[in-house]
Amino acid sequence: MNQPYCRSVMHIFSNTSSVSPATLASLSTEELKTVLLQCKNTEDNKKYRVNPDIIVRQVGNEWLLVPTGEFAQHFNGMISLNEFSYFIWQQFETPHTLGQALDAAKEEFEDVEHTLEIEVRRLVYEFVNMNLFCEV
Repeated sequence: MNQPYCRSVMHIFSNTSSVSPATLASLSTEELKTVLLQCKNTEDNKKYRVNPDIIVRQVGNEWLLVPTGEFAQHFNGMISLNEFSYFIWQQFETPHTLGQALDAAKEEFEDVEHTLEIEVRRLVYEFVNMNLFCEV
């Protein structure tokens, strides 16, 4: 019997620990787990808010991020969000941590594929890298 399909997901964690990159590979599984939890904790406690130069407009079943102001001078387009992405966006309309957004998403959505946490992390990472979220 074949396994049910599960979307592939990946998230990059910055090494915010004191362990050097050269040492990471030589750590035991338990030591690596400790470093990972440290990195997640650092990431979870960063506080972000949406870029004030972005407005949201609902069109049918999707939400569009439309650039305004300074941001519009560097980004010529719109970004479409589905219901899940928009929910995450809403969490940061006021300053929130990634951890708070994760908790809210876990309360709102059923995690059938067991990918909710990594999807939230990936989405916030993308929003930050695109300057859609600003660290507070």
